[in-house]
Amino acid sequence: MIEHKKTAVFFDCWDTLVAFATKEEAWETRPLINHLINKEVVNIEEVQKYGHQMLDAYYHKHLPYEISALQFCNLLVLRFGLKLDCSLEQCASEMFVSLNPSPIPGVEEFLSVLEENHIPYACLSNTIYPKKEMEKLLTSFYPKHRFAFLLTSEEVGVKKPNPDFFTLGPILLDVPLSDSIYIGDSYLQDICGSSLAGYGLSIFFNRKKKTWEDLAFVKVFVEDYRNIPHKTIASYAELYNSKGELSLWKN
Repeated sequence: MIEHKKTAVFFDCWDTLVAFATKEEAWETRPLINHLINKEVVNIEEVQKYGHQMLDAYYHKHLPYEISALQFCNLLVLRFGLKLDCSLEQCASEMFVSLNPSPIPGVEEFLSVLEENHIPYACLSNTIYPKKEMEKLLTSFYPKHRFAFLLTSEEVGVKKPNPDFFTLGPILLDVPLSDSIYIGDSYLQDICGSSLAGYGLSIFFNRKKKTWEDLAFVKVFVEDYRNIPHKTIASYAELYNSKGELSLWKN
């Protein structure tokens, strides 16, 4: 049982608070191509292909450590001899330009319910993007609400499901792990990660209706993955009633 007065809620970002989408297939390398000044000696298709395959392979390995957009850009610059008319930092920030994010339905209302119940909340998210760009995104989508903080894997180098990342949130809010709640859409990173790290409750935001068959790959990382303690929801409205009363700590 999680005590109401001690509870803090931590959110994943992508596809939990913000829906991830891109404007084009080559979004990973678009800033580099836009700022390229030696195009005549660069095989752009090769750069785009390598960039896409590199990130795709990286994400599917579910490693416990993070790279950054800056490192990614630097890798391509060095590997392909790219010359740019701007800094690597600018290219890393501009990776956001090729994204097409949108707010997740129900988040606005749920944040209001948390505030009405005096429950602090923050965002702990895996991401390669610069923190300042992520903060702008959350502020633009949820201007009426203030997260206690945003902590990204890009700034600390460890990422979910690494327990070292999960423990940082409760430390920053001075809340015990056992009184912390984590909400996320990834069963491996968010649910297995937070539960095994010691969170009191892990909430699987399964709006995409994934089945156990879809999640079978998790067994490679967590053998007993089906028995990880958690609660599954398809919408945020399932976490409170019409009176604004929370049911987070109820089984």
